Amino acid sequence: MRNILLTILIIFSACGFGYADERPMLGPSPAVPAEGYSYVKNIRFFYRPGCKDCWEIRDKFLPDLQEKYKGRILVEEYNIDEPEAFAIFLDLQDRYDEGANAVFFNPKSPAVFIDGKFLYGQNEIKERLEDIISVPIEQIN
Repeated sequence: MRNILLTILIIFSACGFGYADERPMLGPSPAVPAEGYSYVKNIRFFYRPGCKDCWEIRDKFLPDLQEKYKGRILVEEYNIDEPEAFAIFLDLQDRYDEGANAVFFNPKSPAVFIDGKFLYGQNEIKERLEDIISVPIEQIN
């Protein structure tokens, strides 16, 4: 079922269908590790336009983390109303989120993917993301 959905989404994205978000993307942190660190963590932020919780995370929470962890995190944003971004979201769920594999799983946005883990919703992101950022890559299972 997911393969069919992914195929349809890819076809739509190739045809140029999608929603263009008018808000500018958050500027990513430099991809060079900060002094004293040997890694940069990639945070994939999945959102929907019009989602109040998404903009709370995007406009307030993530910029604070980018400032605090300058040179240690890279934030990439994905509007999951766009077929390509939604396909990436589903692919990551298939590979890394066991709960999503049982049935079609469409969690509440926003969602963050970091270090092979998904965090869903504003509360979980705010409660757990910084702890995950602070764990060195070498210690990840």
